[in-house]
Amino acid sequence: MPVEEFKQLIRAIDRTESGDAGKIALIRAAAADNWFIVGEVAMLIDHVTYRQSKLDLVPILNPRITDRDEAYKLVEHFTYREDKEKVQQQLLSH
Repeated sequence: MPVEEFKQLIRAIDRTESGDAGKIALIRAAAADNWFIVGEVAMLIDHVTYRQSKLDLVPILNPRITDRDEAYKLVEHFTYREDKEKVQQQLLSH
């Protein structure tokens, strides 16, 4: 995703008043037409609040990651061991 467009996406996510559901909707719409590097995916994951919301983003963004060899770094953005395992499985299944 072009840098300026990604910045606009982050600003839109920060301004949404719909909680995580609204943020996920914005991210889903952006993922329909864009590709992301792992650092961008990590930022998007960090911009949602709840544990389940973070997990819900992985299958949305996973197929849109361009630097697959760096995808393992996303595990660091999850706190619980079982969440880390789920993310690893989802990343490997792509």
